[in-house]
Amino acid sequence: MKRSCGAALALGLLALADPAAAQRANANAVADAADAFGFSKAGDAVGLYNSGSVRGFSPTRAGNLRMEGLYLDRQAYFTGDLIDHSRIHVGLTALEFPFPAPSGISDYGLKSAEADVVALSVTSGRRAGAYAFLDLAKADLGGGLSFAGGASLNRDDYPMGGGSDYLGLGGAIRYRPGERLQLRVFGNTEIYRATRYDPTFYVAGAELPGPTARYDRLGQAWAAGRGRYDNAGVLADARLSSSLSLRAGLFRSVWISKRDFDQVFDGVANGRGALSVYAYPERKAASWSGEARLIHDATLGPVRARTILAVRGRAVDRRLGGEAVADLGVASLTGDARRDRPALVFGPQLHDAIDQYGLGAQTRLVWPERGQLSGGLERVRYEKVLRPPAGVATRGVSEAWLYNLAAAWRLAPSVTLFAAANRGLEDTGAAPASAVNRGEVLPAILSTQQEAGIRVVGPRALAVTAAVFRLRKPFPGFSIGGRYELVGDLENRGAELSLSVRPIERLKVLAGLYLAKPELDGGGSPLGSFRRQAQLYFDYALPKATGASVDLRIAHQGATAVLTSLDADARTVVDLGARWQGEVAGAPLSLRLVAGNLLGEGGWSVEASGGLSRPLGRTLSATVSRTF
Repeated sequence: MKRSCGAALALGLLALADPAAAQRANANAVADAADAFGFSKAGDAVGLYNSGSVRGFSPTRAGNLRMEGLYLDRQAYFTGDLIDHSRIHVGLTALEFPFPAPSGISDYGLKSAEADVVALSVTSGRRAGAYAFLDLAKADLGGGLSFAGGASLNRDDYPMGGGSDYLGLGGAIRYRPGERLQLRVFGNTEIYRATRYDPTFYVAGAELPGPTARYDRLGQAWAAGRGRYDNAGVLADARLSSSLSLRAGLFRSVWISKRDFDQVFDGVANGRGALSVYAYPERKAASWSGEARLIHDATLGPVRARTILAVRGRAVDRRLGGEAVADLGVASLTGDARRDRPALVFGPQLHDAIDQYGLGAQTRLVWPERGQLSGGLERVRYEKVLRPPAGVATRGVSEAWLYNLAAAWRLAPSVTLFAAANRGLEDTGAAPASAVNRGEVLPAILSTQQEAGIRVVGPRALAVTAAVFRLRKPFPGFSIGGRYELVGDLENRGAELSLSVRPIERLKVLAGLYLAKPELDGGGSPLGSFRRQAQLYFDYALPKATGASVDLRIAHQGATAVLTSLDADARTVVDLGARWQGEVAGAPLSLRLVAGNLLGEGGWSVEASGGLSRPLGRTLSATVSRTF
């Protein structure tokens, strides 16, 4: 996986590397997914959306991350040593979450010990990295305690030949003395080192770059980063009475970068570009976050009513900036761009702090077998303080009422209609160094969403969900005078479709479609946006006696905006895989084979800044999982 650096370079803000992720051989997200909107388990991911993008917006920036349903802020990535699965909730499935913001909810589920497990998974292959995972679970430690967690040692390969090494540890302890109380304490840490990110390319005109060499010729061997991700928290669930319960979570998330580098080719034209390396001194981003809910359940005749009072918030502290920029001259994209390491002089750093908290109430009314109606109101206060290396600190405060309304009605046993509207608050950062108002704190922005849809279920496990949506929010940019400020509105109107069905015995089909029209009010589309996406999955289990299955994935993404007048071509990627599960020497053994990007589809991936990077080419991987 490759991290996106363009926006971080422009704004001087935090950019994180994606964690290493490899599939366990017995994981099958297609079989386990309820819809095609986004699901991941043990490194196997399917669906249209993820925690970085839902309906063209980021759930992370919108405050839509949840841990077991509770609000959290994340500065460091979770890993498979701690997380059992994650799921994207939009439309009908998002109605169960109180206080949602526009786009969708990304909910993480902790590992839990349902049985005693010791399992080892090893993955290797061609341009597919190398991964080793140890999974541990103990269902009964005595006294109502159980444990689930693991350790990992990974080498992640990036598309052009960069990569990173990871060492991770994580786990969760559950204390459940009875039916009325459950406590879970969890944490994970992951160290990354020898991290060399693939270059990013910015074009000079209305023409995409041509062929490129691999990292061993374009990349700088000395530009190797290292750092650490840490997460910890506690979750509490208590039944106070027959009608009253309490849910609470407190979370700590820390990212520390000891040293990181970004490599950029700017002004690319005719196979050449100006090569720069951005070297970052030690940076840190840390947050405390959490939520407490008091939940009251009642029965009012035929209606079940649930009322929630909640307080939630976050405190974020970040030390950023100070990067040294090494201009290494014009270089060919197909030649040897390696250079000696120059002297790097780091500058002073800035500190920013965010304090946000909200108090809200929500009521949900459910008519069994008929429908539901819910509404919530939350008062939020947001404060951001930016302390530049020199000069006076700037402070921005925003207060707002946020709302959410939703309804679903069952027209027939197989048909449900739903609609929802909500309003959220997002951070927009600060003006970059190139702006005349450098370092000025931009105000938090309000975003809105309206959606409506239908869900149809039928024979052979058929489940179809279709929805239309409209999202709108202000966006920052440069004004004519060189100020960096809110310059207009971004609107994304579109439709989405999920289909899940078992048309014949042992075959699961999963399909998703996203069609959208993202537009800026001044004209054009946001950089990095696309108007269509489609995914189709087939998972076929061979006769049970064989213990084998085969699967096919076809993923299509439409043309992606690079500049106002330039798009990267649409891409269609085909993956083919097979699984086998059985026993060897009396112990369960699983084997997974995957041929990724079978047809060798090339092209470009586009970042929100308009930067271009190479996507994965053909890969071949084999995973063996053994339970002891």
